[in-house]
Amino acid sequence: MESNESNSWKARYREAILEADTNKLLERIDLADAAIRARLAHLQQDADHHHERHAINNALKMLDTLRRLNGGSQK
Repeated sequence: MESNESNSWKARYREAILEADTNKLLERIDLADAAIRARLAHLQQDADHHHERHAINNALKMLDTLRRLNGGSQK
């Protein structure tokens, strides 16, 4: 079963990649990025969660790509 922390970053990520309004997209990307980085900081204290870490790395790459394609700067 997934934790609330895991579901939180995934929900924010989903909102960002599905956002159709370009005026809201960069804000959604930033919110997802913050949620993902908070989860990653939490996971640094735990040696498990290899699949989630892999998913996080992929999500961060996708958010950076979306950010660049929509005029934002890479983080």
